[in-house]
Amino acid sequence: MKLKIATRSSKLALWQADYFAALVTRNIPEATTEIVPLVTDGDRIQDRPLHEVEGKTLFIKEVENALLSGAADAAVHCIKDYHPRTPPEFVIAAYLERESDRDLLIARQPISGIDDLAQGALVGTTSQRRIFFMRKRRPDLKFAMLRGNINTRLNKLYSGNFDAIILAEAGINRLGIRLEHYCTLPDEIMLPAVGQGALVVEVCAKETALAEQLRQFNHVPTQICSQAERAFVSGLSADCKSAVGVICRLNDDGTLLLKGHVGHPETLEEVSGQLSGPADQAKALGNALAADFLDRGAARILDV
Repeated sequence: MKLKIATRSSKLALWQADYFAALVTRNIPEATTEIVPLVTDGDRIQDRPLHEVEGKTLFIKEVENALLSGAADAAVHCIKDYHPRTPPEFVIAAYLERESDRDLLIARQPISGIDDLAQGALVGTTSQRRIFFMRKRRPDLKFAMLRGNINTRLNKLYSGNFDAIILAEAGINRLGIRLEHYCTLPDEIMLPAVGQGALVVEVCAKETALAEQLRQFNHVPTQICSQAERAFVSGLSADCKSAVGVICRLNDDGTLLLKGHVGHPETLEEVSGQLSGPADQAKALGNALAADFLDRGAARILDV
C-alpha cells in the first residue's frame, strides 16, 4: 500500500503531514507514504485579509482537487481551515489528537498578560475573532494586517513592525519554537477558533475501504469536541468574516462543556453562552447552542 498525502507546503503543514505519515508507517507495516506538497491560493494571496477574499477554504481547495484528480489519496487539514460542513464528495477518515487549543500573545517586551501592552500598542492579526477579544479588553490597541507562515509573522514582530502578534500555541509547539516574551490567553480573555489545534484526515467519499483503514488513527475525544464546535459554527452560518470563538471540552464524567461567543470587532456587540450535555450528543449540543445564539440576536451581529 502506498499512501500519497496532500498538504500545503508551509513548514507547519508539512510537519502535520509528516506526523500523520509516521502514524501510518508505524501502524500499517506494509504501507509506504509520499508527501504531496501544494501551494494554495491562500498561500499566494498575502496582500489582503482572508475575510476580504474567499475565506479560509482558500487553504484547502487545491489540496482537495488533488484528491479528486487522484494525485493524492488523503489530505491533512487544520480544522480551523476546514469546511464547517464536510462536502458530500469527501469524508473525514480521522480526527488526529488535538494539541493546545489556546492562542498566544507574543511581544517584543516582557509581558504577563494583555494588560502589560503599552497604551496604543500595535498588534498584528487579521483574525476578526482575535481583534474583537483584544479590543473588548483593550479598546486603545491598534491592529494591522499580518499574513504569512509562522516564521514570517515572528520575523515581522522582531523586526519592529508590531509591538505584539497573536498566534495559535499548537503551531508553536509542533514546530518546537522557543519564545521569549509571551503569555497564554485563557478562555475568559479569548475563546479559540473552531477546532483550533486539531487536524483532520480527509479522503474522497468513494474511497470507503481507505477511509475504514485510516479510521484506526481517529482520536475519539478530539472527534467529539470538534464535532460539537463545528456544529455550532455551522448552525450560525459563520465564516472567517465573523468574530466567532468556540471551545468544547470533555469532562472526567464523560459530559461535554461547550462555550461559544459571537462578537462584532467594531461595535463590540456580543452574544455569549455555554451548554453541557452527553458526549454522544456532540452535534446536537452544537446545534442547540447555535439556535440559542440565533434566538438572542447573533445573526444580526454576524451580518453587521
